[in-house]
Amino acid sequence: MGNFENFVNPETIGAIGLGEKIITSLFVTLLGMGITFVALIAIWGMTVLMSKIIMGIENKNKIAQASTVEVSKPSAAPAPAAPAASAAEPQEDENLIAILTAAIAASLNTSMHNIVVRNVRQLPDQTPTWSRAGRTEQMGSRF
Repeated sequence: MGNFENFVNPETIGAIGLGEKIITSLFVTLLGMGITFVALIAIWGMTVLMSKIIMGIENKNKIAQASTVEVSKPSAAPAPAAPAASAAEPQEDENLIAILTAAIAASLNTSMHNIVVRNVRQLPDQTPTWSRAGRTEQMGSRF
């Protein structure tokens, strides 16, 4: 601390030797870098803590909503062309519901037994034409 007292008065700076100036400058540099490093670690710690708190709240909300999840399916299904097709349709619906239930359970990190699918309907595609064309082009270029 004695070196800093010489830097307070501008007249005494000229009387300080070069070695003492360099040592004091290095000390000030390391002190500034240390304070910055400690502040960054504190910011990182607060960010991790807030993330864990928010994830805990979201997990509680997801578990509470898991029992009331509803999935949508087209209500205007095309009429079956033949009686054989109507016999296969319930099996397809059961498979679709099983797949949707498994996907929802995986995304919510919960068991399939906690989810009840009551309604399934398909939502209309609202993707812009240019986006659909680009997606089709990308998929076509890979095969």
